[in-house]
Amino acid sequence: MAGGPNWTGVNRSVYEMEGIFNYRDALQSTQGMYRKYIETEPNFSKFRALLEKADMTRMLDETGLLYTVFIPVDEAFESSGYPQAYLDGLTKSEAIKLVNFHIVRDSRVFSDGVVETVHTLSGLRLRMSGRWDTFRIYTVRDRMIRVIDEKSNMQASNGVLHATDKVLDDR
Repeated sequence: MAGGPNWTGVNRSVYEMEGIFNYRDALQSTQGMYRKYIETEPNFSKFRALLEKADMTRMLDETGLLYTVFIPVDEAFESSGYPQAYLDGLTKSEAIKLVNFHIVRDSRVFSDGVVETVHTLSGLRLRMSGRWDTFRIYTVRDRMIRVIDEKSNMQASNGVLHATDKVLDDR
């Protein structure tokens, strides 16, 4: 295997070598996704505040379980009908409910050409299809959510994270 990969994904978590697509070994990292990405990414501040209100930050740093987390970027909350005043007024149980729409347990979903249906912790059914920059999530009533390519397939020791352009919910 001379040289490096022939192709590397935008966020460097996926690469191609000798005709085979590979994922970076997330287990090389001992950091869970909260400390590795959510805590430090400025555009995740609203979701981070929801996790803190829901008292769920520790869950996303623990090892032993795998999660796929779809995190709406900050501007996605307003465009999805969740203004800051609404988020500030949520109770802990309401925050838990909203966060649970975004977490899939025991699963590592990548945007590499998957056609799959999964259920979030809230029971919301998500249908996914497409690959890379055409990867989309469809919720109730075929509402389409776009995964932001440069912030997708972000791996940690306990799963994978994707930034989205909308909030996931059952509306």
